[in-house]
Amino acid sequence: MFAPEHHEEWKELYRAFEDAMRQSDGSCVHLIDNSFNKLKSSEGAFDLLNKFKNIKTRKSIEDQLGLKYTDVLIGYKNEVAQME
Repeated sequence: MFAPEHHEEWKELYRAFEDAMRQSDGSCVHLIDNSFNKLKSSEGAFDLLNKFKNIKTRKSIEDQLGLKYTDVLIGYKNEVAQME
């Protein structure tokens, strides 16, 4: 239970928690980037994005996944161009 006399310790602990969350977000964004870079087809990338669509995530991770739609469409365009 929170005791006012421990307010400074609480603030320090909370700052450490926020730092850990930022580091975790950065690691997740890096993992997302690496995972999508390893996919061989835009179809596979689109399927992976759809699997993440209904999962609640932190804002930074949601934003990173949103950016991947553009990457998938660019990849699809390149795949179609290679077929011609």
